[in-house]
Amino acid sequence: MLRRGPKRGWHLSDRFVFAALSRHLARSAWAVFPMRPETLLRWNRELVRRRWGLFARRRRPGRPAVSPECRQLVLRFARENPRWGYLRLQGELAKLGYRVSASTIRSIVKRLGDGPAPWRGLSWRDFLGAQASGLFACDFFTGRDRSAAAPLCAVFYRGPQPAGVHGRLYRAPDRGLGAT
Repeated sequence: MLRRGPKRGWHLSDRFVFAALSRHLARSAWAVFPMRPETLLRWNRELVRRRWGLFARRRRPGRPAVSPECRQLVLRFARENPRWGYLRLQGELAKLGYRVSASTIRSIVKRLGDGPAPWRGLSWRDFLGAQASGLFACDFFTGRDRSAAAPLCAVFYRGPQPAGVHGRLYRAPDRGLGAT
């Protein structure tokens, strides 16, 4: 029969001493301890858990945090290249050795206050202004001259090279456009 004494709160260091001593004694000799064998086994499990817990510290759940250097690089790339999407940013960061997912890049950019690539940067007006040198515009109309039997066609166009508006007057053919 076990000896039961008054319930006593043991300090953590006392528990570890008793648990360590119990590992070196035969189980039949555990009757010398002032606590039950189940308590000694529980304390021993605690001791082992704490010992191995020092070597394998638990990380927080989820993805590891993005370094501030990588975060600054993401924001810099997003500002300097407004047309790049999240996957393009991810690819460019991978070339530099940073392994970051596209969804992490999205959350970093959204925290900045910008949206995805089509909404960052150039507006339609800015785009057309940048492309104006390469645009080609053309218009034509037909009319009849009093002296000419056939209709006349006037063609006006504005091209990238040379600058300015150009025009030309053509005499329309007597037959329809599809006839030979």
